[in-house]
Amino acid sequence: MRKYNIIMVGLILLSLSQRICLGIDRLVPSQYPTIQGAINAVVSGDTVVISPGIYAGEMNSNVHVPASKPITVRSIDPTDPNVVAGTVIDCFDTVGGDNPAFLLDGGGSVVIDGLTIINGYNYQGGGVMFRNAFAILRNCVFEDCFAFGNGGTIYSENSIIVCSNCIIRNSLSDMYGGAVTSINSTFEMHGCTIEGGFARNGGGAIYAANNSKLILTDCALNDNWSENNGGALSIRNSTLSIKGGEFVGNTALGGQGRLQGGGIYVEENPSPSNNLSITDSKFIDNFASGNGGGIYCRYQPLTVARSYFIGNIAQQSGGGIYCQNGIELTESVLAGNSAAYGGTALHSYGLSQSTNSIIRNCTFSDNGTYPRSYIFVQISNGNAEIVNSIFWGTPTSGQIIFVDCGRSVFAYNDVQDGKFPCGTGVGNIQVDPMFVKPGVWQNNNYIPGDYHLKLESPCINAGDPNTVVTSGETDIEGNPRLRLGRVDMGAYELPSHPMDFDESGRVDFKDFARFAQSWLWQAQWCQ
Repeated sequence: MRKYNIIMVGLILLSLSQRICLGIDRLVPSQYPTIQGAINAVVSGDTVVISPGIYAGEMNSNVHVPASKPITVRSIDPTDPNVVAGTVIDCFDTVGGDNPAFLLDGGGSVVIDGLTIINGYNYQGGGVMFRNAFAILRNCVFEDCFAFGNGGTIYSENSIIVCSNCIIRNSLSDMYGGAVTSINSTFEMHGCTIEGGFARNGGGAIYAANNSKLILTDCALNDNWSENNGGALSIRNSTLSIKGGEFVGNTALGGQGRLQGGGIYVEENPSPSNNLSITDSKFIDNFASGNGGGIYCRYQPLTVARSYFIGNIAQQSGGGIYCQNGIELTESVLAGNSAAYGGTALHSYGLSQSTNSIIRNCTFSDNGTYPRSYIFVQISNGNAEIVNSIFWGTPTSGQIIFVDCGRSVFAYNDVQDGKFPCGTGVGNIQVDPMFVKPGVWQNNNYIPGDYHLKLESPCINAGDPNTVVTSGETDIEGNPRLRLGRVDMGAYELPSHPMDFDESGRVDFKDFARFAQSWLWQAQWCQ
């Protein structure tokens, strides 16, 4: 299989290089009055260049790209937003038949660059549909596309799709994937935005299944809605990698029963080998009528690093995150999240008692209030390791952390009111961490704070002295995790101050003395 993939990629690169070296431009409408007419005339490697205008009707939508001809279809300047906005393929069909912009079925490759596609309609892929194909989509805008099957805008099956710098707005699916559906495909999105998507069966923005490989880098999935699981994203039996993601205001609500995963829903086979990794991302104000306001993950262990979970709500458990087979959560902030039951910030439930959940260098603050639970973290039926973290805000009368003490390590943490889950333990403290600006609840709305530590914070240099920091490991903002010989508690390591000459973590008289000594020495040397 690996050899086959290498050969396939090689053939694709060869075909693309042939296009660059040998292709000619076919101009629409000056040479060819319709887009399909220009595509019918191409040979391998040609480029169809579309001048600004509105292209509608027969031969300008529902365009079939031949599998035997690797081509590019683009505007006159794909990098100019004004040109992209003015080069419009309007797929609206008064007859009511299937009418996406482009179809590529049965192999081949295409680059679509710098076009605006609106009003697409199809059973699979209202805007574009790819099957057994390779496609690059970049600098495109898709608006108001609809699929009465899957993939309101883009449908990919057995394909490799790379989508960069694209915007998808107001996309609807009557089944899965309000904007995108990926079936047994490699689907990459870089610097893309999906907003206002809706899916009836799951994945208000994206649905990926059947051994798909989904990669999202610096993408924003905001204000999407599903009447089933996964307000923004629904994953089944596939790998997921997210870096620099933004998930804001997504909702899993409607239909029958409690729905899971306001931001992301992941469901795997009971014995999967797929990877689920989320780094440098933000989950803000997402909502689920069941578990997992930000993320719901079932069966598959989840890795989350350097991420923010702020103001997410679950009407059951796991306001920020709910997972069923363990989690490794590091260098992250979970604040102002709410749940009706356990785990207002995080609920990790082990499928067996050997399930491992690890929390390291995280900041938990002000989680709770909806409507009655204040347990920030609940780890049930499994092992727990919680170190170098802060649990503060929203004073309560009950537990803040719930773990099985017989299978847990809880050390070097700062816990409000001394509500340690398993006795005082080693290195734990109960002192105000002194955030730069605490968050605050006002009329059931959470106003986030600034969770950096002040210079006088007791959490500075208070982490586990035996913590092993790997090469290049950073805090949530990318600062070196170890700076003064011992890690800090919480998600933020105290950064270097330009006047902290003795690297003590504080600017004091000793620093002034060093500065004065250096200044006097230089003044003497210059005489």
